[in-house]
Amino acid sequence: MSKITREIVKKFVEAFVIKSRRDRMHLITTSKKVRAKLCSRLAHKFIDDLDMRYVFEIANFPGEQNRRATDFLNRFYAKSPDGKCYIISEQKELDDKFLTIDEVGEELRDDMGTIVIVIPAHLAYYYGEEMKADYILFRE
Repeated sequence: MSKITREIVKKFVEAFVIKSRRDRMHLITTSKKVRAKLCSRLAHKFIDDLDMRYVFEIANFPGEQNRRATDFLNRFYAKSPDGKCYIISEQKELDDKFLTIDEVGEELRDDMGTIVIVIPAHLAYYYGEEMKADYILFRE
C-alpha cells in the first residue's frame, strides 16, 4: 500500500471512527489478510465503529449540512478534476482502488459493505448491507 493511500486511510479513521476502534482500523493498511478481515465488518458491524456525530442517512441529510457537503464536493472537483476517490470495500473488484463516484456506482453491489473516501478528513460515503441504507460521513 502506498504512502498516499496510508495517509488517506489515516485521515479518514481519525475523522470518522470512534477512538476505541481507531487502532484496529489503522491496521487495514498493514497486510492483505488483516484488510480482508476488517473489510468483512463493512457489511454488518462497521456502523458501530463510526462516530455517529458525523454520520447522516442520505435520505435524511439535513439541508444546511447538505449545502456544506456540496460546497466541499465542489472544491474537491475544482482541485481534483479527475474526481478519483479511494475505495475500501469487501467487494474485491472495488477494494483498494481509486475510482470516480460514477465508476463506483456502476460496480457497487447491494450485498457488500463499501466506503468511498471522497475527501479523507471531511467527506465519505458508506453503504452497509445490513442496514440497507446509504450514509454520508461529513465533518467540516
